[in-house]
Amino acid sequence: FRRVLFRSGGQSAGQWSAGPVTVTGVGGRSSSGIATCTSVTIATEGGNQAAPVTCTGRNGAVGTAVGNVNIDLTPPVVGNVTLPPPAFVDNVNGTPRNWYRGGTAPTYTASDALSGVASCSGALPMANGQALARVRCTDLAGNIGFADSPTVWVDSTGPTLPTFSIRTPFGPATPLTYVATEAGSGVAGCRALSFSAPEG
Repeated sequence: FRRVLFRSGGQSAGQWSAGPVTVTGVGGRSSSGIATCTSVTIATEGGNQAAPVTCTGRNGAVGTAVGNVNIDLTPPVVGNVTLPPPAFVDNVNGTPRNWYRGGTAPTYTASDALSGVASCSGALPMANGQALARVRCTDLAGNIGFADSPTVWVDSTGPTLPTFSIRTPFGPATPLTYVATEAGSGVAGCRALSFSAPEG
């Protein structure tokens, strides 16, 4: 009996798993053939955990191999989700409302003690109304942790202006008057426009 190979259920060598991993012995070349092989399941957290397996040939020869198993059952820790200063603050019945444009990204902290943080994402939604920014982080084992920003108000829609046309007989500078509306955060300000138009 010359050797024993092993394979790890649900995990390649060096990878991290978010659940139990079973390592099974696979017999190598043996003149008498392989009679039995053992398997072992590791379910506890930790890196490089030894999973020894054996295979026995029909002639009684025994071979041994050790698989290293990496298991991370704990999601990343995400915290301190903070949005930048709001674009506008109003007050309704004594309660301030912080207004943001949709898609604003927060800052945050993320850590993972075992496999490490693989990726994070999160931003305010584009839909108007009350919302929060949820940051989701995934570790190398596939566990997901998240944390939320405080609730704010989102307005992704610009003010609405009416469509109009002006006729002038001599083309002097003509002031325009208009009414702007905004259903979300409201109109913060408008700039007066003037133009010179040819006759017609």
